[in-house]
Amino acid sequence: MILSFEGIKNVRDISEIRRADGKALKRNKIFRGAELSEATENDIKLLKGKYGVKVIVDFRGESACSERPNKLVPSSHYYNIPSLPAGTIPKGENDTSEEFAQLMERPMEMFMKIYEALALSEESADAYKKFFHILIDNNCPSVYLHCKQGKDRTGIAMFLLLTVLGFDREDIINDYLMTNDAMKPEFDRLKNEGVLNDKHKLELYTVIMLVRRECIEKYISLINDKYGSVDSYIRNRLGIDEDKVKLLQKGYLE
Repeated sequence: MILSFEGIKNVRDISEIRRADGKALKRNKIFRGAELSEATENDIKLLKGKYGVKVIVDFRGESACSERPNKLVPSSHYYNIPSLPAGTIPKGENDTSEEFAQLMERPMEMFMKIYEALALSEESADAYKKFFHILIDNNCPSVYLHCKQGKDRTGIAMFLLLTVLGFDREDIINDYLMTNDAMKPEFDRLKNEGVLNDKHKLELYTVIMLVRRECIEKYISLINDKYGSVDSYIRNRLGIDEDKVKLLQKGYLE
């Protein structure tokens, strides 16, 4: 379910999909979205009060966190676990790196490299391992997951968590693609204002703001090639054994 906030984009309560046995995620337990740097006072009140968020997991790098610090949610625990190697994502228009030049020239190719890093880098595996243990150590809390836009790094975290919770692969991918519904109003606004009239800029903003099925499928393929299967990756690399699976399912399903 897409939720409306004043200063936070792409916020969703992940509770509408069901497993084959009828079980679903508990309401107000798992939220995903963009960074909280522009959250308003009302947004913070919603996260704390109506939605009862107790844990915030931030997958951004250290430089992004210092440049665009989150607004704090009272009574919540904040964890920053960068899920990409430093320098993988260009900083912005003033970035002089090769990565930024490649993003500007070949945006889709650059984003595929981000998904390669999410699948193959030790930094990403370590981050997602920490993510699961944060959930377990906090007794399956109401959690808000985010990166910058809440679509790629956060999307992979949700893909892994929903897999552990036993949801169908196609339903998980459809949740990943729901970012496009959440971001469409902002994307359409930019188009209507003429910001995206240039063909290259349209391609760039499409990659930056939206998600594509081939990205998540590329991630799955790379995981399968390296670890044998997504389940094997979760069990052997992330350390989520059967007991931890049962604990997470008990905490988040009804």
